[in-house]
Amino acid sequence: MAKAKNDNIIGIINGIKKSPSKTVTVLQSTIDTLLFFSFGITLDDNYDFIVDTLIEKAYKDATLMGAFNTKVKEINENKIEKSKSGAKTKINDFLNNTADMFSSADWHEKICKIIKGEFENEQIQAFTIGNSQKWINMTLKYIYLLSSFTFTDEDFNKLAECVWDNAGKLHVPIDSYMIDAIAFAGIKGLGENAKDAREKYKRPSDKIEKWSNIKEYNDKKGFDYEGIQQNLEDYLSKKMYRIDWEEQAWLYISKNLRKPKEKSGSKE
Repeated sequence: MAKAKNDNIIGIINGIKKSPSKTVTVLQSTIDTLLFFSFGITLDDNYDFIVDTLIEKAYKDATLMGAFNTKVKEINENKIEKSKSGAKTKINDFLNNTADMFSSADWHEKICKIIKGEFENEQIQAFTIGNSQKWINMTLKYIYLLSSFTFTDEDFNKLAECVWDNAGKLHVPIDSYMIDAIAFAGIKGLGENAKDAREKYKRPSDKIEKWSNIKEYNDKKGFDYEGIQQNLEDYLSKKMYRIDWEEQAWLYISKNLRKPKEKSGSKE
């Protein structure tokens, strides 16, 4: 197969810089409308409703595409709901503990394994570390995005402030678009096929292990989730946070490399 013409994309991904801050004046009704269209919430909603809505939205991000989605019809619905409910409770407990949320070095690995464990308790093996990382990472990403707004509920403002203050510890949610961006940036950890996929394919993720198949948090011989996050942090050299780089990289890949069937925004 001929080498894909990715030099321009690679240059753009490697040239991402921190966006400048800009203050704009927007009507609250406009903000509420945007928030409701995007998340189903408004600035005057209470903590429990906002957090539950964000967790639910992130769960859909983590499960509607990929391996779990293809196997879900084979799994007892009651077992899925029980596992999901238990995992949501664990995520809520994690978010409620703002004093210690990010205090341990392995906080992310712990919450990922706790989430996965709720499904293992019901003998559901199709829910992987890949699904777990996507669920918690998207939940935190949504809270981080919303930290720019002031809500009526002070408890949610406190949570959003905690996430904002710890932005440097947030992980990049790994999906197919992020695999493309990480591959183009030359960041190690995607497995032995990454270099070949980067050079020969328009979308490297087509030839790299699917994110929803990630079974181990640490896999030095294959798709190394933890290694990718650390390597990305090293790559950025403290010039910007991973989560801020992800916003720009994901948006570029989404707009420029998505397949025709992905125009609606769905992705693997």
